[in-house]
Amino acid sequence: MTTFTESIVEEAALAVLGRLGWTVLHGPEIAVGTSAAERADPGYRDVILERRLRAALARMNPGLPASAVDDALRKVTRVAGPTLIERNRALHRMLVDGVTVEYRRPDGSIAGAQAQVFDFERPEANDWLAVNQFTVVDGGHERRPDVVLFVNGLPVAVIELKNPADEQATIHSAHRQLVTYQAQIPALFESNAVLVLQRRLVVRMFPKPPLPVACPCRGLAPLLVQVPGDRGGGAPPLLGQHHLKQLAHLRHRRWRSFFSPIRAAPTSGRRAPSGTA
Repeated sequence: MTTFTESIVEEAALAVLGRLGWTVLHGPEIAVGTSAAERADPGYRDVILERRLRAALARMNPGLPASAVDDALRKVTRVAGPTLIERNRALHRMLVDGVTVEYRRPDGSIAGAQAQVFDFERPEANDWLAVNQFTVVDGGHERRPDVVLFVNGLPVAVIELKNPADEQATIHSAHRQLVTYQAQIPALFESNAVLVLQRRLVVRMFPKPPLPVACPCRGLAPLLVQVPGDRGGGAPPLLGQHHLKQLAHLRHRRWRSFFSPIRAAPTSGRRAPSGTA
């Protein structure tokens, strides 16, 4: 009988993502000092793959000079705001509406433009990357989410997987894990649009920003997907392919729905309980 571990679940999830068209890499492969390094900070504080982001900005905006691309890169990677919620909202506006940039024309006059970060009309023009064991360090906390999904170098989704054979690993504990990540490594969630939790037959997905007061629905409203099990008595599916295909919204024309403009959160009204999952 096969002994299930979380690493088996993780590899199965990556295999499904690979079949959906995501490039799959392992976190240690892109760390500083490796031959395929994509991260610049040996302390693992960086969460944006800037080389991919810069290349995407140049590709999406062929009519803009390099100075405007640099301006867009700077604004996307240095979002201002006193709280994670406000930074998440501000960055999402840029992802949907474009980044306002200025540059000097040859005649010396100043021009303005909206630099696009994603190509919503041609999903195949974007850079799709899934990375497991992506180490992030912030304020003395070192965390390693199971799978992080990047689009054009920006981390837009975090997937938390649990061992289906572990009775103590519940969908609620997976949710608490992500809440801990938000508190301890908030930079990873500034551009986040989707959270996915998996445990046994249940996969839950939080579309739009994961933070309760930033959600237009005024609370966490997970989309619960029941994944059919193995009726023959074998192990349940490790991560439902049916559900992961919903992440293919990020590879089809409807994927813009994950990045709809974020309305201002109401100053009053019900918030989701901290234990909601």
